[in-house]
Amino acid sequence: MIEQEYTLEEISYSLKEDSRIMESVLSGWFNNPKTLNFVSPSLSYPFQFKKWIAVSYASHMDQTTT
Repeated sequence: MIEQEYTLEEISYSLKEDSRIMESVLSGWFNNPKTLNFVSPSLSYPFQFKKWIAVSYASHMDQTTT
């Protein structure tokens, strides 16, 4: 069996390079309308990265934690 090493990193949507990579990855994942609807029913097909960020951040800003 081949050993594989994985690295987890924190990313930021405000960093241009991180945003570019995430847009490419998510556009590939959500190229099927059924997959996009399953993951995020509030978004319409075709997947729009900037709209996804706006919707995601809006829902987090509405929540209050103490």
